[in-house]
Amino acid sequence: MAQPLFQWTPSIAPSAIAFDTGERFPAWRGDLFVGALGDQMLVRLQLEGTRVLH
Repeated sequence: MAQPLFQWTPSIAPSAIAFDTGERFPAWRGDLFVGALGDQMLVRLQLEGTRVLH
């Protein structure tokens, strides 16, 4: 078992995860989007390799 690269405390209750690979928003390409049930929100995680930048 490995520790997560990123976590929320308290949990946001993630429900779906998707990478942006599209052309419409070039600055977001490669970012990870997480749908959250906890606060009914969409979270964008900026990635650099295996690190979460923001």
